[in-house]
Amino acid sequence: MKKKSVFLIGLALTAVVGLLYFSLFRDPAEPVEELPKIKTSRLVKDGQGLKVRQNQFKAKVKAGRNSLRRGIRPNIDMLAVRTDISEADRRLMQSIQSALDAENYESLIAVMPEVKASANAEIREDFVDALGWFGPEGMLEMLPFIADRDESVAESASGHWELALNQVDDSKDKCMLVESAMSVIRDRDSLDTMAQELVSCDEVDALQTLINLIDGPNQAAAEIARERYEFITDERYSGVEAAEAWLQANYIPDDED
Repeated sequence: MKKKSVFLIGLALTAVVGLLYFSLFRDPAEPVEELPKIKTSRLVKDGQGLKVRQNQFKAKVKAGRNSLRRGIRPNIDMLAVRTDISEADRRLMQSIQSALDAENYESLIAVMPEVKASANAEIREDFVDALGWFGPEGMLEMLPFIADRDESVAESASGHWELALNQVDDSKDKCMLVESAMSVIRDRDSLDTMAQELVSCDEVDALQTLINLIDGPNQAAAEIARERYEFITDERYSGVEAAEAWLQANYIPDDED
């Protein structure tokens, strides 16, 4: 009986020693691999809402308009000795000049329908110069003139638009302006030039802009947007989900650089 008790005690001690040895000398367990964290999608398929963003931009620049105007105000040529313009054109030129002299953007925009309807390319170019002086505030109203039927007017409008864009620092604002321009322009060279402006924007904003254009009604802009998307990502555009996957694999926010 005593031998049996000793045997059981010895067996128990052996088990305890074994457990102790195992806990002290066994290899540490392999760390459990963490699953990648799922980030909230930053891109949306129906992300246009362009009119809302345009109105927000207009309100923003209106609040700080005085700091955005450029240099010396243009002087419209309305000399009384001119006989090559009609009295109606002369009055329209005077309205443009009066708005400039008063630095009154609303007064300038009030004559825009007459200017657009005018057959006189000189008046349209005078109006473009006036818009250009107001800087970013005039960029959205400049868009119809970038596609003007007169080459000189169109070139002047494009030049003013690009100069004003250089005054815009906010990535979302810049992308909205590029999207606005590309939505109404059909010329491939102009579209390609504007798309290149996205290189200075945050990649999330740039890709969302390209997605909006790809899904938009302007087919010429959609083609250029696809090319620009492939240039940025080195992938063909295949949908919002693929664009988001590219961002999650490649995007580094500015505050994490």
